[in-house]
Amino acid sequence: MPSSSSNATNSSPVRTLITTTVTGRSPPTTEETTVPFDPSDPFPTSITRVLKLDLQGYVSGEDQATATSHLQHITQEDTTKDPSERIDTVRFSAPREEQWPAVDGLSPIHLEVQANVDESIDLSPLDKFKHPWTALRTFRMGSVCSFEEWPTLITSQVESIDLDYSHAIHWTSSGGFPNLKRLKIEENNAIDMFLFAMKETPGLLGRLEVLHLQSTIGCDLQNDFTPRNLQMKLRRCHVLKDLGIALAQEDSDLGLARYLPRSLERLELRCTMSRVMLEDLDEWVAHANNPKWLPSLKYFVLKYNANIIEGRPRDRTDDVESLAPQFDAKIALVYAALERRSPPVRWCAPRLKLREA
Repeated sequence: MPSSSSNATNSSPVRTLITTTVTGRSPPTTEETTVPFDPSDPFPTSITRVLKLDLQGYVSGEDQATATSHLQHITQEDTTKDPSERIDTVRFSAPREEQWPAVDGLSPIHLEVQANVDESIDLSPLDKFKHPWTALRTFRMGSVCSFEEWPTLITSQVESIDLDYSHAIHWTSSGGFPNLKRLKIEENNAIDMFLFAMKETPGLLGRLEVLHLQSTIGCDLQNDFTPRNLQMKLRRCHVLKDLGIALAQEDSDLGLARYLPRSLERLELRCTMSRVMLEDLDEWVAHANNPKWLPSLKYFVLKYNANIIEGRPRDRTDDVESLAPQFDAKIALVYAALERRSPPVRWCAPRLKLREA
């Protein structure tokens, strides 16, 4: 196993969040908090100014109008501020069509949207702004189902897209995502959505630099795609530098070692504790002992707890808990082989959101 010194990490830097929250039922509130940097944040800043709209659940017409009025006032005030003090992040939970024109005039870098209970969202008003959000670079969307109406504002500009517990997201668009370099998809049919992105967006394979996929609840690789499709697409991501994968299907987390692109600098794999995966680890050991395998690799983590969801183990068809010592022994061989490299590969802290087993 690697020495403790090889795993030593400095305390994480922090940033300040200044969050103005609009609900419609009370005047806007502003709160200042300090949080650690997110290691996977594509555009970390020391101060982040957030405008948050929360209209989840039932909201009366009167409250809707009040929320819209608050947003209009905040937007007008923001346009008079120095660029370094303007709102750079917009977080909308269950926005209605009338709320979007109220923020026409902001200039955010980040946009986050969360669907209401109907799992739908309409982003078409973004393309109707009189003052387009030309600074927009990142987009996050959560709890959305069967989405394919991408606004040009997003497809033509953003460099980073996060999809959080969404489903059946398609990538047909006139913008074509020419600047997209970072893709993070968490849960539901995450693997299928990634494969659809590769299929429907020509050129993305040659641009993607960061890819995080978390698929642990059994919704993937059931109809259109197979593990082989995932392997072949990963192999063709020739400029990919950062890859994080958590897969909790025994047949989907196998055989990945030989298909990883040589460009990788950071790799995190979460697999399941299964007998077939235990055998597959022999291939990881063999590849780790080959100095030509992932020659650019700098950071690596390998764990076998992808079946852990919010601290609750998924049902197992076989008692495999006794395999833990054998998993640990083989993973130790992988680490030891990578540590012998010059320079040695460091052991990075896990970033995917699964809790430790």
